[in-house]
Amino acid sequence: MKWTDYLFTVLFVIILSGTFFILIPLHTEYHRARQEKRELRQELLQQELRAHQLRQELRALRNDPATVERIAREKLGWSREGETIYHFEYTEEEE
Repeated sequence: MKWTDYLFTVLFVIILSGTFFILIPLHTEYHRARQEKRELRQELLQQELRAHQLRQELRALRNDPATVERIAREKLGWSREGETIYHFEYTEEEE
């Protein structure tokens, strides 16, 4: 083989090695970005579901008197006339 053949082979190996050193980090970054995209899409779907649930709850609070009554009973401790409400308090020893 001539020295030019060796030179061509060495240059080819250098170029090929350089290409791998450039492409490997890019390939890793590409896969990381794809995984992040999947995670963000999943989070977006969860947030959209939560927003849908909140819209339904808001619609019920605006239009359904039974829902308003239930919330008032649960959150505010309200009762109807003649009803008795019992509140139980637990100490740490009982739990």
